Amino acid sequence: MKGVVVDTNILVAAGFKSGSSSRRIVEEIAAGELLLIWNEGTRRESLHVVGKIPPLDEAYFAELFLEQGRFDGSVDEELFDVIADRSDRKFAALAGAAQVVLVSNDSDFLDVRRDLSIEVYRPSEFLDQRGEE
Repeated sequence: MKGVVVDTNILVAAGFKSGSSSRRIVEEIAAGELLLIWNEGTRRESLHVVGKIPPLDEAYFAELFLEQGRFDGSVDEELFDVIADRSDRKFAALAGAAQVVLVSNDSDFLDVRRDLSIEVYRPSEFLDQRGEE
């Protein structure tokens, strides 16, 4: 099963846009076709944000964070200091340490992705590169 790090904005978009690529990615995670890679920092931030948006079902999103996707290895956020928002660096650092791609709609990642040592995709690009759209 392929692992992926998803930025919080993917979860939020999935909760609001039923036909979106973000929703499709989250549905694949929920179905066990993709493995959400996470650590405590990314899980905490994602569930905190989702929990602050009343129409979203925090319990549904919490179930996406399976134990087999937990990454307990070392991550180095400073390797990603080109990302302007320091709080976003944890997602890139996790993707780098776990050697998986990062999926995001955030311009903080997308604007500098050519300068990063990881692959960063918009949701539709992620699905396209897998040959599914």
